[in-house]
Amino acid sequence: MAPDAIFYGLIPSGFQVHGLPVFNTLSDLFYLLLIAVIAAIATANISSIRYMIITLAPKERTSEFFGLFALSSSATVWLGPMMTEFATRVSGDQRIGFRQCCFCWPWDCC
Repeated sequence: MAPDAIFYGLIPSGFQVHGLPVFNTLSDLFYLLLIAVIAAIATANISSIRYMIITLAPKERTSEFFGLFALSSSATVWLGPMMTEFATRVSGDQRIGFRQCCFCWPWDCC
């Protein structure tokens, strides 16, 4: 997504959709819609993972499993940006650098 195009330049979106001062182009509205969908999926993912930990973990070791879950979450906080930075430096293009998120995101949801 670029300020003047969506889907790597396939759909031009530099025109104004409405006259309000913010989020008035098609790319801005597409960005808001995309963020809303990702937020809804991430919220459902987090709640289902917590329920799965409670269901699968032995009752006497529940806190250990939640600790491991917190540790793995902390690891992904720096691992994702590091992969994006590496792909951006190697390719020289930030859009290509962020493309790796499309491949890694489904694995993170599993």
